[in-house]
Amino acid sequence: MAITRTLTLSLCICFLLFFNVCKASTQPMTIGGEANTETSVLSAKQLRIDSLFLYIDSEEMDSAEEFETAMAEIESLLTTDDIARQARFLRFQCRQFDDIQEGETEKAIAFATQSLAKPFMDQYHQDRLDLELCKSWYIERSGDFDTAVAGYSAVIKEATQRQELLLIADGRSIRGGLLRYQGLFSQALEDLIIAHDLYVKLDRQLEAEDLLAGIATAFRQMGNYKNALKYYLQIEAKHTEDSNLDGFNYIQVMIGITEEELGHLDEALNRFMQAYQYWEAQGDLVVRAEVAVNLASALIHMQDIPQAMAYLDEAEEVIEPDNFQTYSFMKLFRAQALLVNNQLDEAHINLEAARQSFDSVSNLRGTEQLLELESKLFFQQKDYLQAYTSLTRYLEVHQQLNRQRTSGQTIAMRTQFNSQQIELENKHLVENQKLKQHEVEILEINKLQQLIIIVMGSMILIILAVLTFKQSQKNRFLSVLAMTDHLTQLPNRRHIYQKAQSFFEHARHNKHPFSVITFDADHFKLVNDTFGHEAGDIALQHIANSAQSLMRNNQIVGRTGGEEFLILLPATSLTAAMRIATQLVNSVKEADYSALPTGFSLTISAGVSTLQASDLQLATLINRADDALYSAKNAGRNQAACQKC
Repeated sequence: MAITRTLTLSLCICFLLFFNVCKASTQPMTIGGEANTETSVLSAKQLRIDSLFLYIDSEEMDSAEEFETAMAEIESLLTTDDIARQARFLRFQCRQFDDIQEGETEKAIAFATQSLAKPFMDQYHQDRLDLELCKSWYIERSGDFDTAVAGYSAVIKEATQRQELLLIADGRSIRGGLLRYQGLFSQALEDLIIAHDLYVKLDRQLEAEDLLAGIATAFRQMGNYKNALKYYLQIEAKHTEDSNLDGFNYIQVMIGITEEELGHLDEALNRFMQAYQYWEAQGDLVVRAEVAVNLASALIHMQDIPQAMAYLDEAEEVIEPDNFQTYSFMKLFRAQALLVNNQLDEAHINLEAARQSFDSVSNLRGTEQLLELESKLFFQQKDYLQAYTSLTRYLEVHQQLNRQRTSGQTIAMRTQFNSQQIELENKHLVENQKLKQHEVEILEINKLQQLIIIVMGSMILIILAVLTFKQSQKNRFLSVLAMTDHLTQLPNRRHIYQKAQSFFEHARHNKHPFSVITFDADHFKLVNDTFGHEAGDIALQHIANSAQSLMRNNQIVGRTGGEEFLILLPATSLTAAMRIATQLVNSVKEADYSALPTGFSLTISAGVSTLQASDLQLATLINRADDALYSAKNAGRNQAACQKC
């Protein structure tokens, strides 16, 4: 009896000791993204919290309102002693700061810094890394690009060592976006391609699809049509799989344009015709007319002038001059057809209309085609001097574009050269992740066995179980993006794009105008090299203040990276947006820089685009503004331009 009482007492003491040690350490296991309590028995509240965390981090959540509601419910259920879920909650809290509002950026930075300073965060590596990533993102929003890139790189390096695939993908995706806006296409493409491959392997379809469009756009911006086509075809396959008919027929046009550039006229014509018939069946006259212009181009190249003119006549009834991209090429193609028909005077009239439209958006590619056609037209009229002048200007523009295309080909070759290595690295990461998941499952089984032994009263095994339990925490914790901007006090990248998506969807649904402006500082690296980074920071603050002073009502300006900025103009036409962009260019140029070193000056270039009926994705609208920005740069900088891609 004495022995039985002694064993019973020892069992009780051991169990209480184990409970107190676990409570003091408060280190629950995390498995597959869900935290488990010390006894592996979750309360109803904890199960609800975990389900909300999974929902927030899934692709099912598609609105800020849903996010706020879920976070409020988690906060009401969360207890102070549940530090595993507290750590996870902190990273999601970082997404709640509306950096569009004044002072919110500093609050977000302070929040991230304070959260990272909490002692228990060192135990939760995924949450800590995600907060570090978030902090770097806000630093990017502040304009300190060097620090932001260093922060991204540090997170990517540690995440790679710990085999945290989602963190690697998120880090490379964000860093790639920043590098792309900086014009570092080679590094950007490498990051974006790796991130895309990881998102695919992690079944993060929305992120993967967004990156696919970005990769295709990057190649297209460089004039690398073959690589652009490769990625457009992947997007087409996805739309086919999802039965997304609007997206499928939109991408048909993009593929058709690319095929036409490659000289595959029959393929281009087939894709244009398929899209034309679809939009005709949908009753969308504007999009049908835009596709009709593309059809006319292919038919002219195939020498079917009567049919081409029929499609151009149809488009003329619908396409307005403020639809710059389509209108300019519609006039150019008509002039081309009229030249073939020897209607030279009428061809000149259409050519001049195309010229004015191309000039208004600084479209070098369109100008190149126009000058070549104009030279032929003058030659046909035996005005050899004017033909020579047009041909000379054509060669100048052609050489300028060739330099861009050569640069793009070099970048593409480097990216293709690295693709096999990238694939092997990603394969290695996925294999390691599977091994890690298997280890986690084994550890969980061991934990249950240890608990059974504890119930049987083994003091030694209880202590070993506690030590094993504590050791098992180090590599399995979730994280969240937490980023801060302390320089310009403008909205950060995440929030400006969230707002842009909301405005875009609202404008499409209600058929309201919506315009965007992308702009950046001219020769900003030269500013930093000549006057120092401190002067560069002050210059960025001048730009931010100048842009902010022009904003009215719900117009928003945000910093997307380095010296790049994005302005959202809901309920604003293209004409009004161009006026704002021009005012901003002049404001920056004429700003008072007397506080800066002698000889300091600063200008910006801006690109403007407005929502069109054919825009199915926000990226299309912003990419068109980026194209216009590049046009403004190519036209000599210190100006605004607008262009449809």
